[in-house]
Amino acid sequence: RADALNPTAAQLGQGWIRTVIVFTLVGWLTLLVAPGLRSRGRVSIRSSPWKRLGLGLILLLDIPLTMVLILLLGVPLGVWWLGIAGLVLFAALCVVAYGYSGFQLGALVIDRAWDDRRAWLIALLAFIGLVPYVGPISVLIAIVYGLGSMTYAPAEPVPAPQLRPATQAIVAPSAATTAAPSKPIVE
Repeated sequence: RADALNPTAAQLGQGWIRTVIVFTLVGWLTLLVAPGLRSRGRVSIRSSPWKRLGLGLILLLDIPLTMVLILLLGVPLGVWWLGIAGLVLFAALCVVAYGYSGFQLGALVIDRAWDDRRAWLIALLAFIGLVPYVGPISVLIAIVYGLGSMTYAPAEPVPAPQLRPATQAIVAPSAATTAAPSKPIVE
């Protein structure tokens, strides 16, 4: 009886390690490809999570429904493949959303000194996902939260860019040009 439990435990452990590695890589690639998500994630953590959960739930329900409708209505028009492509892209977006919610959980818990060590919280999400009844619900909540967090940006003041006027270099002479006033200022 004890020998029968070992392969199951080993399979669970291997599956968990694969999940942690895959979602950690997906999270890092997401932040590499879209670096704005990092700062937006830190800003949105300070706001209420209910808006992000609500938006994520709407996206979770509406995007697959729209893609299925495109698939069904696209058969006579010959564009059925757009529905399938949309469903595949949505599945990829859900994977990214799960990794991004792990990043946000890490940003919420870990201090800035531990900035590069947030990957263990993705491991925590993956570990909670192994729990029999709580796991699938927590994974679904993490995906919904991640979808909402990636698309919802709380209102924040945008600083105006500080541009130097183009004529400033010509009008205001530098220390090197004051010695020779006869030379034209061309830079």
